Amino acid sequence: AMNVLGKAVYRTLRGTVGDPRRMIVIHDCLYQNPGQIKLSDKVSPGGHRGVRSVNKALYASQPDQYYRLHVGIGNNEKVKNREFVLKPLSAYEKEHYSPNGAGIDDVWKLIEKAALKGEEYRDVIPMKRPLP
Repeated sequence: AMNVLGKAVYRTLRGTVGDPRRMIVIHDCLYQNPGQIKLSDKVSPGGHRGVRSVNKALYASQPDQYYRLHVGIGNNEKVKNREFVLKPLSAYEKEHYSPNGAGIDDVWKLIEKAALKGEEYRDVIPMKRPLP
């Protein structure tokens, strides 16, 4: 089933770092453009059912429970969200997040900053180039 990952995240967390404040959940975000990423510690799922599932499994009610890395996929098509998120990545997204793409460097920068600054850190990295 789609977006039912909370139990798996909980088991993985329990078997590894143990503390949700040392975890980053990476997920798609319809409200950000492709190529845009954002790090936050907000617990609110914002309509994302996968995040809701993680919150339920972790009993997350405090904003500093864990980090989320929102990866923009921007649904600007007239397609239902469920259909849109299951579509293959665009050529732009494949290149942007490839091993040599600029997107991977941006992701690592946010992960490093979260690790260094702790729960106080929030940032957005805008797209570096326009969408094709």
